[in-house]
Amino acid sequence: MTLPNPNIVFVTGTDTGVGKTVVSCALAQSLRAEGVGLKVMKPVETGCSEQDNGELHAQDAQRLLANAESHQAIEEVVPYRYRTPVAPNVAAEIESRPIDLKQLIENIQTTAKSCELLIVEGAGGLMVPLVDGYSFADLSKELGASTVLVIGSRLGCINHSLLSIELLRSRGITTFGYALSEVNSQGMNDLSEGPAIGSNRETLRKVSASYGLTELAYLPFQSEIWGKDGLTCSQAVISSFGEFSDAIIEHFRLKR
Repeated sequence: MTLPNPNIVFVTGTDTGVGKTVVSCALAQSLRAEGVGLKVMKPVETGCSEQDNGELHAQDAQRLLANAESHQAIEEVVPYRYRTPVAPNVAAEIESRPIDLKQLIENIQTTAKSCELLIVEGAGGLMVPLVDGYSFADLSKELGASTVLVIGSRLGCINHSLLSIELLRSRGITTFGYALSEVNSQGMNDLSEGPAIGSNRETLRKVSASYGLTELAYLPFQSEIWGKDGLTCSQAVISSFGEFSDAIIEHFRLKR
């Protein structure tokens, strides 16, 4: 059953390491600057480091919280933290801490009701299992969220993008648009990667138009992604998000 959630943006990606956290954080900071009362969540984060006190440090969730300045407890932002850097269902099994899917969805619903807009960042791509037999695509569908697809600009991304878009369409998942990210495109100057990265943006614009999707944001490659604190997005990144945040405000009819 799809639940009515007109105020949730679900950020997913074509793969892991494509820039979902950068996009989520930059969008949060841009919307906050516009006065939107928002909150953030990353339901599950794996690959967390262990601190001296034994607590697990969820870096992505901490960055979301820092950019949103939403004053949430970290437990609300990331209900499930795991040490093992694998898919959530596998990490939960390895560490003997199962994910209560019903409770997790209720937590997301409760958080969404307490703010104007909730940004939810997934893990990996759409088909990554959250629990056995239930993926992040299923979560986005069940929440009734508006999904943003983050595409990592690299060799092969056109295929990955179209497969993701086809899945979103076949599942009937509301898709708001896509963000093209070169933030991790280390092969920019590589002879095998460079030509693809250089042509990806125009190719994606053409092929996505047939699906009625548009580019919401473009993040060119840059060495300074995070500010001096290592948590908040640099101004170079934020400068790419003005039109994206305006589109979100208009889409969700948020009064300013």
